Amino acid sequence: MTFPFTALSAAARQEGLVVAVLIGIAFGFVLERAGFGRADKLAAQFYLRDMRVFKVMFSAIVTAMLGLTIASGLGLTNLRDISESIASFTWIWPMLIGGFVLGAGFIVSGYCPGTSIVAAGSGNIDGAVTVGGVIAGTFTYSKLLQIPAFHAFHNSSERGAWFLYDIVKVPPALLAAAVAAMAVLAFIGAEKVESLMGGARTAMRGRRYAFAGVGAFAIIALITMAIPATPASANQTKSTIAASELARLVVDAPWSVRIVDLRDAAAFAKERVPGSQNIPIAALADLPGDGRAVVVVGDAPRLPPNARLLAGGIPAWSADPLVKAMTSGAPPPPPPAPATGGGIAKPKKKGGGCSA
Repeated sequence: MTFPFTALSAAARQEGLVVAVLIGIAFGFVLERAGFGRADKLAAQFYLRDMRVFKVMFSAIVTAMLGLTIASGLGLTNLRDISESIASFTWIWPMLIGGFVLGAGFIVSGYCPGTSIVAAGSGNIDGAVTVGGVIAGTFTYSKLLQIPAFHAFHNSSERGAWFLYDIVKVPPALLAAAVAAMAVLAFIGAEKVESLMGGARTAMRGRRYAFAGVGAFAIIALITMAIPATPASANQTKSTIAASELARLVVDAPWSVRIVDLRDAAAFAKERVPGSQNIPIAALADLPGDGRAVVVVGDAPRLPPNARLLAGGIPAWSADPLVKAMTSGAPPPPPPAPATGGGIAKPKKKGGGCSA
C-alpha cells in the first residue's frame, strides 16, 4: 500500500485534484496563521529574534517523519516506496549552489516560494512581487538549460536516491527517534537564542505539550521496531505487462499509455516500441502524472507508482506473434482452438442425398 493518494494521480485523477486543492487550502491557512505571510516575521529568523519559521517547519518535518515511520512499522504503508516516489534524486553540486541562490533570494525578499504565495493571497504587495520573481526565475532557468554546458552542470554529480537511514546504516525508527530528540533540543536552544536577542519565548505550558507529543511519537516509533516485518506487499513486486497486451494498447488506445525506454540511445534507435520515449533512468522518478498508464522498457531498480515493466523487454516484444503481425501488416494469428476433451472428432454428417 502506498499511502495515501498515489492512486489518485492516474485512474482517479479528478478526485486527486480535489484532494490536492483541499490539502493546499489547509496548508496555506496554517502557514498564514503561523505568521508566514509577513516578511518581517520571516526575516526575523535571520536576525535570531523570532525562530518561529524554524520551529514550525521543523515541527512539521518531525511530525511527518514520525507518522510515516510508525505507519510503516505497523505495516500500513511502505516507507522506502514512499521515499522513492516523493523524493527527488540527489545532485550534489547543483543542489548546493541552488540552495545558496534560494537562500539569498529568501534573505532579499523575505519570502521563500511557498510563503510568497501565502503572502500574495493575504494581499501583501511584496509577496506578489516575490511570486513574480519566482516565475521570472523559473522561465530564465528553463532558457539556461538550453545551453549545453549549463545543462551538463544541471545533471552533474548525480547520486540517485539517497536516504539518511541508508547512509548511517541504522533502522529508520531509531533514526527517527534520534532526530525527534535532536528537534526538542534544537527548540530549547532556539528559545534561548530568542531570549538573548530580545525575542518572545513560547509559553511553558505550550512547550510541555509540544515536547510531550514529540516524545510520545518517538517512543511509539521505537516500539514498532519490535513488530515482526510484514510480508512484502503487492506494490513491492514489480508489476509487468505482456508484450501482446502492450501491443493492443499501442494499436487501440495509444493515448492512454506512456512508454518510456531506459536503454541506451543506440539500442533505442535500433529497435523500440512504437510511440516510446527514450529517457535516462535518473528521470524516471520525476515523470509527471498526466493520467496515462506508464510502461517501462529496460532495467529499472524500482518503478514509479502505477507503472508496469514490459515483461521480457524488447526481445519479448520482438518475438511476440501479435507484434510480428502488427509490424509486418499480416493479419494477427488466429486464437487457439478450444479443447475438445480428447479423442477423434466425428466427421460432420452431410445433409441430403445419398452418400458415396
